[in-house]
Amino acid sequence: MLRIFAGYGECPQLLLRADGSAPCVRGRRGGGSDGDDAGDGTPLLPAEHPLASHQRPEDTYCMVYAIFFLLGIGSLLPWNFFITAKQYWLYKLSNSSDPAAQEEPHSDLSDYFESYLAIASTVPSVLCLVLNYLLVNRLSSSVRILASLFVILVVFGVTTALVKVDVSQHHSEFFAGTLASVALVSGASNLFSGSVFGISGHFPMRISQALISGQAMGGTLSAVAAVVDLAAASDVTDSALAYFLTADVFILLCIFMYLLLPKLAYSRHYMLAAANSSSRVPSEAPPPCGDDESRGARAGPSPSRPSSPS
Repeated sequence: MLRIFAGYGECPQLLLRADGSAPCVRGRRGGGSDGDDAGDGTPLLPAEHPLASHQRPEDTYCMVYAIFFLLGIGSLLPWNFFITAKQYWLYKLSNSSDPAAQEEPHSDLSDYFESYLAIASTVPSVLCLVLNYLLVNRLSSSVRILASLFVILVVFGVTTALVKVDVSQHHSEFFAGTLASVALVSGASNLFSGSVFGISGHFPMRISQALISGQAMGGTLSAVAAVVDLAAASDVTDSALAYFLTADVFILLCIFMYLLLPKLAYSRHYMLAAANSSSRVPSEAPPPCGDDESRGARAGPSPSRPSSPS
């Protein structure tokens, strides 16, 4: 039996089949013995690639974990603060905000406020999810995250400033402004949440777990803050002022923590790796082994059998 070997393309040795085709054997070109290169002297990863280093930085003091935990809280905290301050909204939208009023301290706006609140938050949420999908390749995640946090901060700043303002003669205007604020906060929170989850996908699984745990803590934290403020302050406006100031401080903390994130070696390692992998254009992949044309091209022409002496 005549066995004929040849080295074509990627296959170092080929045992020709009976039909003259060659099975594809994925191997290193040039017979390289070191697993750190492709066999022809080309390294599998460029030297500047952060994953080319065998030693990865550690999450010192779990700082990155804590930052993503706080960002998870901040992704749902604004919405939870709006829906938890029920007594404040009832006070502002009812006739009880007018000290001279002698009528029933309820109105149609206060009675159906939660229904209006749900509608004003749901529609912008869907629209911002679509917007996040359209902007994912046009705006960087840092721009989307910081822009959404600044929008939330401005809305909560205006809401905090209106706590001590008498709106007893302007219920309709205050109601419309509140619904607009809810729509902005809801949309910005969805944009912020989707962008942060996109960043966490570049990190190990424990970072995504921190983000999810932070979202679960957001509702609990807002409820605890509401109870503490109501217990500490006798007036509903004083309680609401402390309540919304707490939200303002926490949003500022989220902005500071996100700006700190790229300065940590652990997060910089994974973010740089994600940036390098997304910017590099993949080379043309070799044709599959089952392709007949590629098989014939790699195996070359079928060698002729030596003629037997006459």
